[in-house]
Amino acid sequence: MFDTRKLQGENRELKITLTDGMYIIGKIISVDDEEDSELGEPGITVLTPEGNFVGLGDSEIQTVKPVD
Repeated sequence: MFDTRKLQGENRELKITLTDGMYIIGKIISVDDEEDSELGEPGITVLTPEGNFVGLGDSEIQTVKPVD
């Protein structure tokens, strides 16, 4: 399980690899606690280059790396 609290203040474009092997590219809009995420766990909201907002919980994230 990834600790999304470590991403607070991150403003670079990131590659977020999920536990199922898929990944999402985007910028973090918010780091949310369990109550705010509406996912039942802490998580993040990501804005993709296409303009979509994606909510991800700690348990869905395997790794997070900056996009080169």
